[in-house]
Amino acid sequence: MQNKEKSKKTTTTTTIKPGFYERKTCGWRYDIANVTFMGIGFFILFSAFNSTQNLMTTINKDLGFISLAVLYICFAIANCFIPILVRKMEPRIAMIIGGAIYVCYIAANIKLVKWIYLGVSALMGLGASLIWCGNGTYVVKCSSKDNIGLLSGIFFGLFQLNQMIGNLVAAGIINSGANDSTLFTILTIMGTFGLVVLFFLRKPGPRYVPINDEILVDSENVPKNTEINNNEINNEINNEINNENDKNDKNEINNEIENENDKNEIENEIESENKKNQNDQKKIISQQTSLSSRLTETFRLFVEKKMRWLLLLMTFSGISQTIYFGTVTSHIQKKYVSYVMSVFGFADVVSSFLHGKLSDKFGRKIVLIFATFYQLFGALIIWFASNDKIYLFFFGMGVFGVGDGATYTQLYSLLGFLFRNQEEAAFAVFRLIQSLSTGLAFVYGDKITLQQNLIIFFSFLGTGMLSVFYFDAKIHKIDSPKRKIYSSLDSSLPNEKTSLVGEFENDQENSKENSKENSKENSKENSKEDETINIEVSNQIDDK
Repeated sequence: MQNKEKSKKTTTTTTIKPGFYERKTCGWRYDIANVTFMGIGFFILFSAFNSTQNLMTTINKDLGFISLAVLYICFAIANCFIPILVRKMEPRIAMIIGGAIYVCYIAANIKLVKWIYLGVSALMGLGASLIWCGNGTYVVKCSSKDNIGLLSGIFFGLFQLNQMIGNLVAAGIINSGANDSTLFTILTIMGTFGLVVLFFLRKPGPRYVPINDEILVDSENVPKNTEINNNEINNEINNEINNENDKNDKNEINNEIENENDKNEIENEIESENKKNQNDQKKIISQQTSLSSRLTETFRLFVEKKMRWLLLLMTFSGISQTIYFGTVTSHIQKKYVSYVMSVFGFADVVSSFLHGKLSDKFGRKIVLIFATFYQLFGALIIWFASNDKIYLFFFGMGVFGVGDGATYTQLYSLLGFLFRNQEEAAFAVFRLIQSLSTGLAFVYGDKITLQQNLIIFFSFLGTGMLSVFYFDAKIHKIDSPKRKIYSSLDSSLPNEKTSLVGEFENDQENSKENSKENSKENSKENSKEDETINIEVSNQIDDK
């Protein structure tokens, strides 16, 4: 009885389907450490890469735009088949390989050779797809529905530090009088340190645990592989029956034995259900490992209703990257570029942490509404900015950073929420749309004015946000429903619970009430001496 009470206090899981529970508290600190460590590695690696990217359109002009266009278009193409590789090599390995290609891209700028540079840019598309598809899958595997917003905010908060620290390092090197080769050599060394950090990432904890193993996984007080020995209990009960000759006592004990038999039957049914679910999962995994099925899964998401309503917002996220890291920076003097982008990075860091937590508390829709106003306000400031009014670039990019942090964390969180069992394919589609729109925006970005770029930015921002809000109102809620968390040992489960464990608990509760009523009727007919014996024996049975 005491062990059961302890396990009730320590077990906090939620039923996902008959036979399985979603992990809630098990591995919570472990998963935070995983996401935090990954964020540190990305911060160091992208401090080097984003500083390089921000300077491409300023230092290399037309070649910089062409390089980034090639990079993002190849990134889009690679996203068509990268989910298969991520499935086979694990997200950690995918991020390490992708990070190595990032370092090669930065190193190619040390001594610029046009065709080598463009070739590495094309290879960089593969590396970007590997690292970001692996990243999205890793974050989802480390989280649950209730904390994915927080974990996304932690990662992007650490990740976006790169725009602040990396650009300050680049600005210091440029203003010290160092040439471009020295600048990119230092950035290459920095990127290598970030790659080394990714080698130490650990495997995320399991998301689902079977019903029979739930207590053993979540409880600190129940030893592993502990089982109830029904034979010992039955022997002790039989001894009590032999010692007492009263028929009422025998009836009561027999009722207890019947309850034990009912429990055994329910446990057998649960075991068979678990085996069936495990076999189904094996079939699904075997189907997903084939190349054709994984490609089919990725392209199938394009025509799913949930994904269609997100496509415009994904396109906006790609166009916005061109505005932040290409179009605006090409209009700023070289000595100011890194400082302006540091302000952008600082605002993005604060926004990612803040809005990641706010989305878990108030919902994604509220955060997306605020993100829309941030983006609009930032674009209006940049519209009137120039090198004569350099302070407007600082202010406008700061507001853009707040909007980018809010938008990006919610897109990640929303994809993880809507496509819980299709993470690799969902993030591949997202990266495909985002990188393709970014690449195309780099193609036309230097051919039109800053104001014309911002008009395109406005149009996709408005239509993208409106499509998501319509999706939330008419088709599918974008926020997680509030729900209570019940333990599998809790005898006060609601009537709506339909799992086998819930049915067993309700049956057990009813049998206890019936046994109490029967014992009351029998006690009235028996003498005081018999009643005393009944009470003593029933107490002994309860203790057992």
